[in-house]
Amino acid sequence: MNASLAARVYSVIRDSRTLIAAKTAGKLSVTVEKTWGELSFLNNDTDGGFFKLRQVVDKNDEKKASYYKYLNGQRVEDGWKSSIRTIVADSPDKLRGERVELIILEEAGSWDGLLKAYIQAESLINVAGKQIGSILFGGRQSIKISATRNRVKTVNSETRIPC
Repeated sequence: MNASLAARVYSVIRDSRTLIAAKTAGKLSVTVEKTWGELSFLNNDTDGGFFKLRQVVDKNDEKKASYYKYLNGQRVEDGWKSSIRTIVADSPDKLRGERVELIILEEAGSWDGLLKAYIQAESLINVAGKQIGSILFGGRQSIKISATRNRVKTVNSETRIPC
């Protein structure tokens, strides 16, 4: 499900940025393999309808839908420019970087220190107090997150939606 959501954002929202994170590489690898498989399917089996050239960045941990072209003798990046980046966030401090439209925290039910990771991730989807993205939790366990000001958030284990 999360792989499909990541591939959808990458394919239909220009200039979007998606981050998939997990506490361990083993928990991250399953979602990453599914996501890359879905992107390959869209490139190879949709008669070009969802084809996205990945000339600039096409690594095991990051893909970007862009290519180089020459404009007035200068090499410039062009294309759809959506990206998916994956990280092993064994420390919540690794959830830093540029703003993103979608963050997927995989296998959240077995993630020690999830609250700190969630707080770090929130800074990636907020700009000047305005929310520009979403955080999704993956995994099968129900998770209880106690936040500041006695506010409690619970994540529905079936829909993975905070409530």
